[in-house]
Amino acid sequence: MAGPLLRILIRLKQNKYHRIQIAARYRILDLIKQIADDLHLTIHQLLHISIYRNGPNGCSLLYPLNNTHFDVLDKYGLTSDEELHIDLSDIIIYQDEEEDDDDENLSLTTNKESSTTNKNVSTIGQLIKYSVPSDNSCLFTSIDFVLNNGKLNLSSNKYLRNLVATKIESDEITYTDAILGRTNVDYCKWIRRDDSWGGGIELAILTQEYEIEICVINTESGGRIDHFGEDKHFPYRVFLLYDNLHYDPVYLVTYDIIEQKELSQTKFHRNNENILSLVKDLVNIEQSTKSEKCMNSKI
Repeated sequence: MAGPLLRILIRLKQNKYHRIQIAARYRILDLIKQIADDLHLTIHQLLHISIYRNGPNGCSLLYPLNNTHFDVLDKYGLTSDEELHIDLSDIIIYQDEEEDDDDENLSLTTNKESSTTNKNVSTIGQLIKYSVPSDNSCLFTSIDFVLNNGKLNLSSNKYLRNLVATKIESDEITYTDAILGRTNVDYCKWIRRDDSWGGGIELAILTQEYEIEICVINTESGGRIDHFGEDKHFPYRVFLLYDNLHYDPVYLVTYDIIEQKELSQTKFHRNNENILSLVKDLVNIEQSTKSEKCMNSKI
């Protein structure tokens, strides 16, 4: 089924409203695009809007909570009897068709708006966790995923395990029994096995082998990030999520406004500070999801 047709009431300014309709099968991003088209706004202006649902139990926040631009509206069980409310009065540059605006001022405003928009990033998006199998090779699978731009290869762990073992075998001075917790020979045999977990030693080796900073986000430590290879000043970095038991790769999904298509990215320039704020958002989502699961398990 296509789902209900949803009614959207948009507050523009005092006593000024705009109504649109959208099918529930569409995403929040599609709703934002439709609003931008209808009101001659840019998607960039609408990134931080709040969407409220006016249901039988009153008005409540629908977006943003733990949802994303890519969530389908039908996910929230909306019905055609409900009405979604959006307040744009704080950002509106809406031109009332009944008002006779000065053409010159309007032209200047439009040019200024276009110039500002072009200077801003033309994409919107967020970091997403890609869940890999819990098969004791999650670290190697995750690293291969981010190194190869989001391509999943479950057989990659054998190559990476052997790469690590070869490095350790060739440098007994660095990789002593004290560092490894066992003899060099025994450790190399152990790490080559499919049922052996990888950890800090493997991360430190692979970050140097591939000359890329590997950032491990620990969701059990408030989102602390351990930067492997940070002292080497490699130009790019990748991100993994870690909950003290399991690793998962992280990638960025964006919507390119100019090209009108979705993109994914796993490598980021080390000077890109914006990605760190997205990391915080991802950690909050992961912790919230975990809390919900704990609550449900107690019911």
